Amino acid sequence: MKTKTLAYTGTLAAVSCAALAVLAGPASAAVPTMASPAAPSIATAAPARADSCDNGDPSGNTDAVTVRTATAGSATVELRYSPGIQCAWGRVFGKAGTSVWVDRSTDGGSTWQGRLGLATITSGTDAHTTEFDDHGVLVRACADAGNGDIHCTGWY
Repeated sequence: MKTKTLAYTGTLAAVSCAALAVLAGPASAAVPTMASPAAPSIATAAPARADSCDNGDPSGNTDAVTVRTATAGSATVELRYSPGIQCAWGRVFGKAGTSVWVDRSTDGGSTWQGRLGLATITSGTDAHTTEFDDHGVLVRACADAGNGDIHCTGWY
């Protein structure tokens, strides 16, 4: 008697006894009975994240929190974070000419994309970068108070 191997391709399907009989051979051969397979268990997936927020405007985030701070001369730099959209951005308080940006690292801070969303205070006393997706990466905010003395928050 020949045997056939059927490969599982990821789709469950009920196989009728008639189909098994065709595969098994002559009608005189015993046809095994088969119980219906149980429905596969499907885990409930987490809600889908929105597309990357890179270069988005953070001003509408109502759940934003400051997760890291640092000082750069007379300026204070903050790393802001929105848990709802998993995005971060930098904000700085200081005088005109003070710059802020975000660095993003995929290897724990050994290397990083730098000066993302670079923004400079041109009037008033604060500025912020655009927002950046920080899902699965580390980010920090950095500032230069205009004298080349750069300080960054810790990685988050």
